[in-house]
Amino acid sequence: MNWIDVRKYYPNKWVVLEGLKTRKQGNQKYYDNISVMESFDDGNLALKACNSFHAKN
Repeated sequence: MNWIDVRKYYPNKWVVLEGLKTRKQGNQKYYDNISVMESFDDGNLALKACNSFHAKN
């Protein structure tokens, strides 16, 4: 999935993403393929889910 797909399928949502295929050019990191792990109506809940995911990994 790419960012255009995410915006299409999850309009007006906060999403927690996982980069499946990335590349780096200079100081920039590009996400060529991403996966939506969870979606939320509330940004605070999305941030908590993201922090929880990073704490486990």
